[in-house]
This record gives sequence, structure tokens and C-alpha cells, in this order.
Amino acid sequence: MSRERYSRLRKLFQNEDGSAAVSMALMVPVLVGAVALGIDFAGVSSERLKLQAAVDSAALGVGRQLSVASMRERDFRQIARTYLEANGGKGAEITSLDVDRGGFSVRVEASKPFSNYFPWFDGIEKITANATAIANLPGNLCALSLASNAPDALFFGPLSRVTGPDCGAQSNSKNGNGLHIGTASNLDLAWVCSSGGIRNSGRFRNIAGDCAPIPDPLLNFLKKIHRKNPPFRTKRLHPARPTVNIPDSIRAQYR
Repeated sequence: MSRERYSRLRKLFQNEDGSAAVSMALMVPVLVGAVALGIDFAGVSSERLKLQAAVDSAALGVGRQLSVASMRERDFRQIARTYLEANGGKGAEITSLDVDRGGFSVRVEASKPFSNYFPWFDGIEKITANATAIANLPGNLCALSLASNAPDALFFGPLSRVTGPDCGAQSNSKNGNGLHIGTASNLDLAWVCSSGGIRNSGRFRNIAGDCAPIPDPLLNFLKKIHRKNPPFRTKRLHPARPTVNIPDSIRAQYR
């Protein structure tokens, strides 16, 4: 190797121009991957928090209906579905619903798939968020208004006092003033719920809105009875019509 060529190679190896660009080029994939993982993790956490809030509301909604004897499993599941979709759980699926009437306990499990933000990085296109909620509520129902759209359907007048620490009250009215708690009223109830608006001038604070209406237990009972034995329906046996025996010889002529 000639002295001139050796000198050029030496200068090339000693030259540090562009070293930062090489380091940056090596770090860019790592930085992009870290950002992608961070965004995916934040998305999973956000979706799971939304789903958890929706499942919590579904468990509470079902728990308020435990005292209704006519409720069946499919009714509880429909109520849970209504609360789930109304509170940000649209697209989620209820994977498990356990109802303990005796212990006034409800357990709801749900899952919701959503698209990954960077499927090209980790190879995962869909991510499933899961959430579980358990509600232990006093399920006895002390007062129930069945009016569907009447104002002041459930009305606690001024200075009224109601004592029922182990039960609650609900208004099925979707009116803006479907539930009215008067001035200086004192309600010692576990919960108060309304399907519509609430006008609260008293001291009670444990109030929930947008509750699913409770079906009329007596009406459901009458529907079942009328379905089996409809009213105003009688069975009448008609007398047999007189018949004539035709000889075979005559029958043969008309064949």
C-alpha cells in the first residue's frame, strides 16, 4: 500500500463528520417502537376504563331490580345491556351475568374488542378489553311509581319523612319532573332512582337518573294468567250432526 493511499484511509477513519446522523438513524426505529407501544398501552387503558364504568353502571342497574319478583334472567340481561350501551359500552358483549336474589348481589363481566393503533408494529390488529363489576345492594323496593310520563309521579312532599334504610324507591316516569323531593324532606332510604328527570329540594343525595323502568309485577302476572286462560272465552261443545248409513251397493254406483 502506498504512503498516499494509507494517508487517505487514516484521514477517513479519523473523520467524525456525520457520526450523529448514524446514531440517530440507529435510534429512530427504537424511538418509533417506544412511541407506538406507549400509544397502544394508553388506548388499552382508556378503553378498559370506559368499559369498567359501563359495567359498573350495568351491575348497579340490575341490582336495583332484584326485588321485582317477576324479573327473569333474560330481563336482567336486557337491563344490563341497556345500561351498558347507555354508558359508553356500545359494542361490548356481556360474557357473564350472575344474580343472587337472596344476597342482593350482582356480578357482571363484559368484553369489548377494539382496533389496535399500530398493528404493523406488533402484529396485533384487535385488542380485547375485559371488565368485571360486583354490586351488593339492598334490593328491597319500598315505593314504586308505574306512571310512564307523568310529572311528580313519585312525590315526597315538603317536610315528609320516610324511613327505610334497607330499601329504595323508583319512578318509572320519563318526565322532566318524574321524581320530586320536596323542601326539607328527610328520606332515610338506601337509594332513589328515576327513569326521567329529578327535582330535588330536600336533603337526600343518593339519587340515580336514567334508570330502566321496572315492569308492573301485577300486569305481568295478569298477562301470564290471561295467556293460559283468556277471559271472556268459553268452550262450547256442539251436538253431533245426524248421519245416514249408505249401503255399499249404492256407494259403488258413484265411484
